[in-house]
Amino acid sequence: MTLQDIRVNYQLLLALGDKRLPVRLGYAISRNLDKLKAEYERSETERTKLCEQYADKDEDGKPILSKSVINGQQVTGYQIPDDKREEFAAQLTELYDTDVPLDLMTVDESVLDLLDSDRYDALTPAELYGIDWMIKR
Repeated sequence: MTLQDIRVNYQLLLALGDKRLPVRLGYAISRNLDKLKAEYERSETERTKLCEQYADKDEDGKPILSKSVINGQQVTGYQIPDDKREEFAAQLTELYDTDVPLDLMTVDESVLDLLDSDRYDALTPAELYGIDWMIKR
């Protein structure tokens, strides 16, 4: 699984954490979250290093952060100069394309039939698509 896949899957599994799910599916999600979290955090550390390496620096040599609004929310990010953006993007892509071997848990597809019960929360089509890699057929 690439680091980009790990980042996406980690966020998706986090969002499923509050749902009432069949025990086997919930356990697999919890177990996989633990494994993905470690790699997600490692990739964040490396991403931050890259950002700091390419960012404009202040007079003390510290990276300059800038604020902007994305989708109505204020975010803070590193100020990457135009002449370094292409190289920075290439390095970030190389990082995110890194393949990481993981021993992730899967569940039999029959567990999805249990989701029809009122005992469990329904999953949206997007959520089902997002956990497809965890389903054994």
